[in-house]
Amino acid sequence: MNFKKLYLLIPLFIFTSAYAALTVTHLGNHIGPNPAGKGCTDHDEDAIDTDGGEELRDVTLSDDGTTILRANIDIDGSKNITEYKLATPFEVSTEVNDCTQSRYDITSFAGVSAHNDIHNIFFEQDGTRFFAVTTNSEVLSFSLSTAFDISTATFIAELDLSTDQTAVAFNNDGTKLYQLIVTANQPKVNTFSMTTPYDIANATLSDALDLSETELVTINSNNKFGEDIHFNDTGSAMYILMEDRTNRLQSYIWQFSLDKRFDVSTAKVRGKWNVALPNAGGYGYGLPKGFDFSSDGMKLYVTNRQSGAGVDQVYAFQLECPFGLYECVYESESSVGSQIELAKQNIQINTSTVFKRFEWIKRNKDKNDLNNISMNFNTQNKALIYLKNELQNSFNERIQTASLNSDAKKNKMNNDKWSFWAHSDISTANKGETLSLKNMSFKSVGFTLGADQKIGKKSFGGLAFRYGIDKADIKKTVEDMSLNSFTLNHYITVPRENQSYFNIVSGLSQLNYKHKHKDTVTGERKGYQAFTALSLRSEESYGKLNLIPSSKINLGITRLSEYTDKVSQADNGEDITYKKNDFATADIAAGFLFNTSDIQTSEAVIRPNGGIEYILDVSPKVNYSQVGSLSGQKDFTYSENEYSNQYLKANIGFESIYKSGNTIGLNYERYQNLGNHNYKESLFIKLGYINSGNTQFAFNYDPLDNNNADLSFVKNVNGFDLKLDSNYNFNTNSDYSTYVEISNKF
Repeated sequence: MNFKKLYLLIPLFIFTSAYAALTVTHLGNHIGPNPAGKGCTDHDEDAIDTDGGEELRDVTLSDDGTTILRANIDIDGSKNITEYKLATPFEVSTEVNDCTQSRYDITSFAGVSAHNDIHNIFFEQDGTRFFAVTTNSEVLSFSLSTAFDISTATFIAELDLSTDQTAVAFNNDGTKLYQLIVTANQPKVNTFSMTTPYDIANATLSDALDLSETELVTINSNNKFGEDIHFNDTGSAMYILMEDRTNRLQSYIWQFSLDKRFDVSTAKVRGKWNVALPNAGGYGYGLPKGFDFSSDGMKLYVTNRQSGAGVDQVYAFQLECPFGLYECVYESESSVGSQIELAKQNIQINTSTVFKRFEWIKRNKDKNDLNNISMNFNTQNKALIYLKNELQNSFNERIQTASLNSDAKKNKMNNDKWSFWAHSDISTANKGETLSLKNMSFKSVGFTLGADQKIGKKSFGGLAFRYGIDKADIKKTVEDMSLNSFTLNHYITVPRENQSYFNIVSGLSQLNYKHKHKDTVTGERKGYQAFTALSLRSEESYGKLNLIPSSKINLGITRLSEYTDKVSQADNGEDITYKKNDFATADIAAGFLFNTSDIQTSEAVIRPNGGIEYILDVSPKVNYSQVGSLSGQKDFTYSENEYSNQYLKANIGFESIYKSGNTIGLNYERYQNLGNHNYKESLFIKLGYINSGNTQFAFNYDPLDNNNADLSFVKNVNGFDLKLDSNYNFNTNSDYSTYVEISNKF
């Protein structure tokens, strides 16, 4: 074929199957463009004067979607791989028609001329290895000095599988190789094991899955060939392309679920997708020879081979969900993992909040009034100006009253006097992808109200209630997990005789989970927690930064109830029942806290503070069981510390104490895993109110919910309740409303 430039553009249509609930949308089909006349040469400096499709066999893309490779029977004489750059990642229609494209005889890299046409090509996950399989089932392995750039390939090894034709895939860590035998009506998946990852020269056969008597062969025809095999990114699903060379309308990609990741002996057929590739050139339906997914699993690419003009093309499809042909792939392990992580973060945020209260008490222990105010605002709204002035007058009255007390009373804490405080917290966290778990991101917002009082001469004790809203986004899936938590904390400071003291926190939490599959709530789960944290602090500080040594231990236990996740309500997925689950968490920490000298201004005293801690997570692995409606019972083990259980936690912030007695405090905290990119970031904002008997004040700000803010003020005036409410959205800068209500009880 010789075309200067050819794209076959046909109307958008949708491929569906009578057996599938999902839609697979056709995006287009494309021939690799021909840069004839532009003076382009390939990798061997031969002129390029043909298009990039000749008896297509397979297709693969780089992880970032900017490079696409096609395997051909010889093109331009002896070339078997064509390479194109994509102007838009993963969009085949944007193949660049210039001299950035190239052609390769990949078998010549091996230095052995006996190798023939290429049937199968693919990259290792990180792109540092490339594999090509010949039509005689010789698997060739290459290292790439530049990821996904086969011009930098160096031949490593060859594995002769001695069958007519074959397709090959690997598991995520390269310790298993899977061979799909292409022989007519005899599809079989052989599993080879390797002690050294990707060392195909030492591969040994360890298992075989015979599919020749299954519906993959027996449906509709008896001339079916297994052409290509792939797994999803975590090995929980397998896909096999069966080409029907007699009735081309009956070619299918079959989707399997694997009860055990990358263990094909546990494979169960879930359904099929009909690969009927119409030919715009009038030559009938083509033959699908190979396929690949985009790295996020949302796009599918299929090669179409047939003699005749305009047929050898790559078809691109948009999927409804990652790797979803017959059904969305349900990531049950990641779902449970997100629940466990949300539970652990609930403990971390509660203890961090209360320990920040301990530090505030430490810095202000000589004050009589430990009420903690944290709100300051300017407004042109007349009703809010009145609210602000009324609140400010209350502050001034308290300060004037305090100033009339005797010096003795100023220096002595009233043991019966409760101090009130509040914190709002905003957190984000990320857990990177592992061999079996998806990448997960977390958002959390919470509000804590507390009250404490002095006990004796040096001790303090109190209670704090926190309400939290947490969300987990499981990447490359249609799964989302949310958590609403209610926690009651009890805390106390206990001095020791040697200029040190203990800070102790104990808490009880109720956890309410909701799981969404394709934006449909498919399951709800209850949970309960009990936890405690103990910190040993020194009274003495060192150096200009007032460094204070600190050590801490955190212990917690969580119980999650049994529940059924009814995935079938959202698509064809299997319903999963999760058994009751108990698990423990524990970590130990040591580090330094600091409080710098006060910064004096005309209106306030500013006190910077912070700290740094090394944390060792010693939590045991979490064992849990699930029962599938089709797959039966399965037992799993979840470990957060798959790569590292060491963390570094650092925080820095300040508090401003104004002459009026108001305070504002901010504190930023980073919780960083030392072995990978997993982290958690939190912003703590001190909030509070004055306990003035007949006045109530509240301020709520949620930057994770569209930046909405609500403010309310209630004051009893001569037996009538005067209530003011106002709301504002910081994203839209819209007008805000104020409501005034006067009521009484008769």
